[in-house]
Amino acid sequence: MTSVPSLSHPLHPELPDGAPVPPPPPPDREARLGVPAWAPFAAALAALIGMTIVQFLVVAAIAARGTDVKSLDNNDEFSIVMTAVFDLLLVGCSLAIVWRLTGRPTPAKFGLRPAPVLRSLGWIVGAYIVVSIAGSLVGVLFGKPREQDLVTDLRDENTALVLVAFGLMTCVLAPLAEEFFFRGFLFRTLAERFGLAWGVVIAGGIFGLVHWPGGSLEGVLVLAVLGAMLCLMVYYTASLLPCIIMHASFNSLAFGATKELPWWGYVLVLVGSVTATLAVSLLAMRLRRRTVSGLAVA
Repeated sequence: MTSVPSLSHPLHPELPDGAPVPPPPPPDREARLGVPAWAPFAAALAALIGMTIVQFLVVAAIAARGTDVKSLDNNDEFSIVMTAVFDLLLVGCSLAIVWRLTGRPTPAKFGLRPAPVLRSLGWIVGAYIVVSIAGSLVGVLFGKPREQDLVTDLRDENTALVLVAFGLMTCVLAPLAEEFFFRGFLFRTLAERFGLAWGVVIAGGIFGLVHWPGGSLEGVLVLAVLGAMLCLMVYYTASLLPCIIMHASFNSLAFGATKELPWWGYVLVLVGSVTATLAVSLLAMRLRRRTVSGLAVA
């Protein structure tokens, strides 16, 4: 008695027996940056050099007008402008290097893609809990961290326009630029080259260390834990959006505590920061989709 042949393919049951197997789907090019490990460090160095050149030109222009440049050492407006210049250069240099190495990058290459809502909320809440525990442990073991110079400057500043500039820098620009670079570029590159664990440790540690100037070692430890949690967040949600939201809310709460705002002030800064950073992120994603679909092609 002869056996009846199977009507389905053993590896692809939806295909009849004997049908050719379709080729595997192409790899998701947006899932990897595909750049060497040195690329993020080159971008940071280029941004630092660019900021130094801009700073030199600004100081030279001020000196040429006969103004005392030593006054710039404690000038909040000058510090805010230079910090903004560096953040913008950091994003621009990162885009330029990836473009040079792999072709025109998309927002998705840096993790700017839709995020799963419930998983993202879970990671944000969990990260806050872990960072709070880390802060308490550091306080018990080493004492309360010394405040960053930025926090001291913010507390002593009462000019409305300067406070608005401080808020935009710390609660909008910093979350966008730092998450784009540290989690979207540095961590993703290191994780691709050396694995998840090393990527989290190195990128989280560097994030803490860059906040050391004007801060303290205790603060570096807490921020390194925050950086590591944000790395895990972007990895397990496959999106940079929850990292940007947490970073914006973290800085907004710190801003409110520093200025001792009333409850409605906390809410205003928090909602404004999260809304602004999300709007910029979603706009970047939307503009790229339009370009790809051909709507922006001449």
